[in-house]
Amino acid sequence: MGILYQAADPIYWVIWLFVLFALMAFNELGRVKLWCGLVLFALVPIALTLFVWPETAAPGNEYGTGTWFNWVKTYSALAGCLGFIALRFVKWRGADGKTHYLYEKRWALCFPPLILAINIAEAVIRDFQVFGFALWEGGVVENLWTISGPWNIMNGIAGILNIITICGWFGIFISKDSSKDMIWPDMIWAWVIAYDLWNFAYTYNCISDHSAYCGLALLLACTIPTFFIKRGAWLQHRAQTLALWIMFVMTVPQFADVLAPIPTTHNPTAFFVVSLLALASNVALAAYQFHRIRKLKLNPLKDQIYTDTLFDTVVRIEILDSVDDDVLKGCEEICRKYDAMFSNKTEDSEISRINAAGGNPVEVSGETVKLIKKALYYSEFSNGLFDITIAPISKLWDFHSDTPAPPAPEVLNEAVSHVDYKNIIVKDNTVRLTDPHAAIDVGGIAKGYIADRVKEYLKKQGVKHAIINLGGNVLAMGGRLDGSDYNIGIQKPFDNAGEPITSVRISSKSVVTSGTYQRYFEAGGKLYHHILDPHTGLPCENNLHSVTIITDSSLTADALSTTCFLLGLDKSLQLIDQLDNVDAVFITKDNKIHYSKNFQHKLKK
Repeated sequence: MGILYQAADPIYWVIWLFVLFALMAFNELGRVKLWCGLVLFALVPIALTLFVWPETAAPGNEYGTGTWFNWVKTYSALAGCLGFIALRFVKWRGADGKTHYLYEKRWALCFPPLILAINIAEAVIRDFQVFGFALWEGGVVENLWTISGPWNIMNGIAGILNIITICGWFGIFISKDSSKDMIWPDMIWAWVIAYDLWNFAYTYNCISDHSAYCGLALLLACTIPTFFIKRGAWLQHRAQTLALWIMFVMTVPQFADVLAPIPTTHNPTAFFVVSLLALASNVALAAYQFHRIRKLKLNPLKDQIYTDTLFDTVVRIEILDSVDDDVLKGCEEICRKYDAMFSNKTEDSEISRINAAGGNPVEVSGETVKLIKKALYYSEFSNGLFDITIAPISKLWDFHSDTPAPPAPEVLNEAVSHVDYKNIIVKDNTVRLTDPHAAIDVGGIAKGYIADRVKEYLKKQGVKHAIINLGGNVLAMGGRLDGSDYNIGIQKPFDNAGEPITSVRISSKSVVTSGTYQRYFEAGGKLYHHILDPHTGLPCENNLHSVTIITDSSLTADALSTTCFLLGLDKSLQLIDQLDNVDAVFITKDNKIHYSKNFQHKLKK
């Protein structure tokens, strides 16, 4: 690879590719199956510790694997893997008779960033240690070729900045799919890239002739899955691939030196450039994060945050006032209560019981009746464009599948024939579907309803300043503590970094966006998104990428955002201009921004 590496035989790069894909494959095994994770990161290491590593990784061996650093790195990586497995799967039944999970404990959420920070700190110490060797012309230390230089100091500083910029400690949550992945929403792409550049520079500086594997391949093995397999689970991928590689190296220490060597060029310029890039990226990252903290007046040590998942999206509730932890627990109980009542993916939910009744009346709670009546109002208001009996269609579209595909036309047409909100009969506390094949899906309105209920609860607890974010349904209570408005970004469609295309300033308002980029897949060269037309069963086709509604009620904003997307730009602008206290922002497919008339007047002010 030019200035960086010099492989004696091209076949070594083929072996390098095999190592890369093997790391990703075993990582995926350990991710999707609990028993595989326990075998790979508990049973196998125990066996290797007892019977193999005392020989292959003995202190002073000719391949340099017997150093204190390798042993510490091995077990800290394994501790990370096992800790993350515990965070994802450990549960128990409490004295209250309810099932509790380890990830509900705020102290447990400190473990992932702590183990990450420790791993980075270990490497920072090593970079400074290599500088202290004073090998300005290069030399062999602990059976590894090493060269000291200013790059060690540069990259050590980059590592320290990388630790400082670890954010969102309490924002980690566990996905609700079968793999129960550890998702870290605040682990932004800028941080991941800065980490990759720093870690590559560290391996290049300190484990130079092994860095093609333990740096380049190993970092790609965790970053590629984060882009294409399980987004948000970077740290989980990183811990598992790191543990897999270290176990392999401790077992086959001659691999990178004898079997498939890809040494560096030993060029001081290469060392300097690699570390300079790492330092520059981490300085830029730190400047960006501190700018956001100052601009948004964030106080991660004081602000109280609750996160979870609801209707397949991330829940984040941030209370700016000083309150007891019980208030956050109350938010959690409300979210779990309504998820259990309204989700059509939970077999014993009230919505699922209605769907499974075969047309017979089902007695449900007053709140489910209230939600259904609200949904019927908006179904009537939109002439059926917003239709809560869309479940026969929506269940045919699996946007989470590894191999998503559009449903067959004949299957879709059959489903469409059972979609009609007029099939719902509500009488007192009973709900009946006159078509036994019809089914209800309140996903297009439930998050708004729940956000409004959380707001009511917080208000009763004396909270005046909070942000309730249910998967993009944002409801602001009051403004910021200093009296300023919240600045809510509207995402630039299909921007992987989640950068805003514009923003709105609000206080005591709800902002809800429906967008094609939120859930979609591509098949046969065509993009299929999750906003489905109840009349065709297909994703709505118009010139819109997203619709954002700003109003007092999150439920109203939720229903209107879907309705307006289905209506299209021109009809939606006419509709919004007739409504009081409702503003809208539309992003068309050419990424142009269109505002409703009333909102344009507010912008001019």
